[in-house]
Amino acid sequence: MILAPGFVGAEETELVPAKQLVDQAKTRIQVIEVDELAGMRDKGAIIIDVREPDETKKGIIPDAEIIPRGMLEFRVGRITGDPDQLIVVYCRSGNRSALAALALQNMGYRQVYSLEGGWKAWDEVRKLEALSPRDPDNR
Repeated sequence: MILAPGFVGAEETELVPAKQLVDQAKTRIQVIEVDELAGMRDKGAIIIDVREPDETKKGIIPDAEIIPRGMLEFRVGRITGDPDQLIVVYCRSGNRSALAALALQNMGYRQVYSLEGGWKAWDEVRKLEALSPRDPDNR
């Protein structure tokens, strides 16, 4: 695909599909699984939900800051200006959060993680835990 055909100085450029951008981002960021989230929180991680406001009506991970992906670079400084702050970002499925994590890294934040599977993975684990029988010795 060619962008801006016919313009003087315009170069032929191929569009990059979103999936390819996400796949590239995932090779450059750190990813954690849902079961690692509690440990990150214990270490003082800030959790950022980058979904759109209408998506958060289904729920959010407790104590998460809500900053839609399109506003992340503009608002993250309100939460932390520390480049060594531990940050975990998540979205619905892990794609936007991969791009968000890469953007934060590009801004200079050094300890940024994307939650693999996003809200869907967290919600699924939470539902499974609620259905699991309790150990009578570990109430």
